[in-house]
Amino acid sequence: MPHPVPELLAPAGSLDAVRAALANGADAVYLGAEKFNARDEGAQLAMDDLGEACRLAHARGARIYLTFNILLKPAELAESLLHLGECIDRGIDAAIVQDLGAVRLIQRVYPELEIHGSTQTTVHDVAGAGLLRDLGVQRVVLARENTLEDIRAIRAAVPELGLESFIHGALCIAYSGQCFMSGMISDRSANRGA
Repeated sequence: MPHPVPELLAPAGSLDAVRAALANGADAVYLGAEKFNARDEGAQLAMDDLGEACRLAHARGARIYLTFNILLKPAELAESLLHLGECIDRGIDAAIVQDLGAVRLIQRVYPELEIHGSTQTTVHDVAGAGLLRDLGVQRVVLARENTLEDIRAIRAAVPELGLESFIHGALCIAYSGQCFMSGMISDRSANRGA
């Protein structure tokens, strides 16, 4: 079986970063928009900029993946789904999600939206990949600590699930970006962009 061509993803925290990523050949750009993501306030796009980022990306044949990658509090569910709808209206191609309950809600409210599992889902084995596939997730960003052997085993067992892996960035003292230490020390959680 031939290996799929790797997709070049780039993070973006501003419209200039989106332009730079696209100019340098990114196939997709992942970014946060205003709230409900683990990006800090300086690394999120305003909603108008999100629309422009989608326009720019689509003009070059690239995609925009919205980071919607926090665990949502019950009181945030309605607002978060409305926010996601605004992002869909502006042209996002997929949402990168951590909260498995949110996956089900998104599928009910926005059944056409492509959903990717965030690295914060900590998929590190075949069982985790199979669970996300069974939930209807199309792609998963694997746990950062996976070895190449782990990734090959997941690919062999769950070939229909798109796999993504970070090849850059720092590994937190916790696994796969689950930075709970900051939340335990203060009310500011790295998992919520603080």
